[in-house]
Amino acid sequence: MILFGAIVAFCALVLTLTLIAIFFTILAILIGGGLISTSILVGYKKRSAKKGFKFFVISCCILLTNIVSVLLFWFLNMVYKYFETEVSILFGIIVGSFIGYLLGILIFSTSHKILNYLTSKFKKRFNLTKEKQDTDDKVLT
Repeated sequence: MILFGAIVAFCALVLTLTLIAIFFTILAILIGGGLISTSILVGYKKRSAKKGFKFFVISCCILLTNIVSVLLFWFLNMVYKYFETEVSILFGIIVGSFIGYLLGILIFSTSHKILNYLTSKFKKRFNLTKEKQDTDDKVLT
């Protein structure tokens, strides 16, 4: 009888963990889809793919740093008991939003500079100048 109870408890635990994993997977897919669609709309509205990508990078950084910051502040509050839990979570959101915005700007500007550098190297390597591109376009048409 004890063995049967242990098997039922194990199956209940596996089912619960599976449902929790499915829930968080669906939640991540919905959040990711929302970020992507919002970035596309921002890029379309501003008529710039660069601005849409910048919005996407900054939004992702803010979201991820908020999660990490809230967990960190909550853990530190549990260990050191500085404030009430709600206050530490609020501090985590504020700090996470600020750091996420700065990190997003840093990542976007760095990736933009790297992309410009690689594009210039590619053009130099294959001798792609404006005149060369125009003559190639005329030959193809």
